[in-house]
Amino acid sequence: MKSNKIIKGILLPFLLVTVSVCIIYSSCKHEPTPPPPPPIPTGTNITPDGICFQENILPIIQSNCAISGCHDGTGEENFSLSNYSNIMASEIVKAGNPSESKLYKVLIASPNSEEFMPPSPYLPLTSDQIGLIYWWISQGALDNP
Repeated sequence: MKSNKIIKGILLPFLLVTVSVCIIYSSCKHEPTPPPPPPIPTGTNITPDGICFQENILPIIQSNCAISGCHDGTGEENFSLSNYSNIMASEIVKAGNPSESKLYKVLIASPNSEEFMPPSPYLPLTSDQIGLIYWWISQGALDNP
């Protein structure tokens, strides 16, 4: 009889604590903190509100992404990033939301990951180029001259 009371006195609190810890642990969800936005490129007269697609963004994409065999419409994925219409049709840009835009995410991915672009042997974009793309997407990914 006494052993039943001891078992109940020890087992019941132990089970309650264990179940509580399991419930708390399973309900915790860790969302990684998104990286801070890149700075506006230094040495330019560009502001977050003044990024021009035709002048600032398209040349970066054409010289680093829309090159022969990559994203010029002839590569494996068979889509072209050679102009605004094609870029937006590819759905890799979520206007106003760089952290959900594949275009931005592949540029900031770990260089060792499969997602990272441009792949080796091509040189990665500079932080200024990535910053311009981030801010262009943030301001709505407009096709402004």
